[in-house]
Amino acid sequence: MQILNLEFSPDKFYMQLKASVKSILMLDYDGTLSPFTPDRDNAEPYDGVKDRLSRLMGFSKTEVIIISGRDIDTLKKLLGLQNPPQIWGCHGAERYIPNLGYKIMVGQKVRDGLLEIKKWSKENALIQYAEFKPSGVAFHWRGKTENELSKIRNTVQNRWSPKVSQYNLTIKDFDGGIEIRAKDFDKGIAVKNIMKVNSPDFAIAYMGDDITDEDAFRAIGKNGLKVLVREQRRDTLADIQINPPDELLEFLDKWIELTSSNN
Repeated sequence: MQILNLEFSPDKFYMQLKASVKSILMLDYDGTLSPFTPDRDNAEPYDGVKDRLSRLMGFSKTEVIIISGRDIDTLKKLLGLQNPPQIWGCHGAERYIPNLGYKIMVGQKVRDGLLEIKKWSKENALIQYAEFKPSGVAFHWRGKTENELSKIRNTVQNRWSPKVSQYNLTIKDFDGGIEIRAKDFDKGIAVKNIMKVNSPDFAIAYMGDDITDEDAFRAIGKNGLKVLVREQRRDTLADIQINPPDELLEFLDKWIELTSSNN
């Protein structure tokens, strides 16, 4: 673990975590709980992650919440948990809450835009790079050459930058691609909504690796722990950086130890 914010005290946070009557652990998926892979359909969690999530949800004072750019159905499949945690998919445009069910937040204007983008993707031989979701279309170039990367980016931006606003959409970069998605949702907005319905006295943390996770870090501010899960250093608002998978598993083990029901 590397401390990035010199004002942050791990010991002080761990004391708060142990004493808190409830804790909230928010987690990104790709790059955080699972390694990046061009085979996105089989991006399973690191070995040991599923077991630790199950223990957190079953035997601790922690509410686990997944916040991801992926859609909820895919996340449930990849997580492979019999009882999935609360999930905010598509940057919060989709929400699954145990005992309450599923909800999609986008309107008809967004849906119309996504249908047009899907048709355009097929007509312009971009379908192989596209991931279609309920609130957006992500174009992936991980594992592609620089020429392929530039072609995908330029083709998408040149065609859609002038038009996205009329469909209430926006274009955002992420690690390994570019996405056209509903503009009223991002991970920071998701975090703010979650924090609104939970006590400010709860111990909270957000763990993520992507540039889209910076919105979540910004939303938490000084009200919780911000964890960058990544091997390489980059500019970030995070308090600490941990390298997956070993330090990720160690961090989850520490969280389990401090929040287990026998404490």
